[in-house]
Amino acid sequence: MHVLLIEDNPGDAVLIEQMLPGVAVTWHDSVEDAADDLRGGGYDIVLLDLHVPPLEGADTYEAVRRIWPKGPIVVITGTADPKVMAQLARRGVRDVISKDATGGEIQARLAAVLGCPTPPLPQRTRESGSHAARVAAQIRAMTPKEREHT
Repeated sequence: MHVLLIEDNPGDAVLIEQMLPGVAVTWHDSVEDAADDLRGGGYDIVLLDLHVPPLEGADTYEAVRRIWPKGPIVVITGTADPKVMAQLARRGVRDVISKDATGGEIQARLAAVLGCPTPPLPQRTRESGSHAARVAAQIRAMTPKEREHT
């Protein structure tokens, strides 16, 4: 499986990549930067953050959909805003994953969208989700200089 990840936060991108062992991940921090790769093909699926400046929310999804009209897109987001979720549903988004999901849950969703088999998932405990959230928050709190050294 080859995933094109569009995520503006380098810490989140590293965390997501680490949560997907055995999966080829190519990361871009903007839709504009990912455009040539999307047009060139070679990706099975796009994992898309909704807030990738200068785009926000459903507009981010629409920008990727225009470039990659038929490929599968899974949205990964830290927001649970009902208005944003309703906008996404109206625009045809069917696959949304929380940034608090475990790596196994993300991998299972990607595999399901692609129709691939996936190994059984480890049990998710409340602590595992909390740990992932804490790590992501710590990474997001780092300065750009600190992120370069992680």
